[in-house]
Amino acid sequence: MSRLTLYRLQERARQEVEAGSVQKATKHLQYLATHLLAQGDRELAHTVLVEAEHIQQSRRFSKDGDKRIKYGTRGLLLPSGLEGGKS
Repeated sequence: MSRLTLYRLQERARQEVEAGSVQKATKHLQYLATHLLAQGDRELAHTVLVEAEHIQQSRRFSKDGDKRIKYGTRGLLLPSGLEGGKS
């Protein structure tokens, strides 16, 4: 799965939460986490799964989880070597 598709999955989940479709949003986040694990990004996958659970309970993203997922998946789009300010 392309990295752009992974970024779009989290965007779709965000839109679904705003629209009140919590089940669809959590399903997309679980799918995102599965693909992140397959690519070896365990930390971000764990963050996504924790946030999916939070959404099921509170029907909204946590501020911290929202930022971590958004910027974590956006970082996947950067060319290799540029993640996290590395040269």
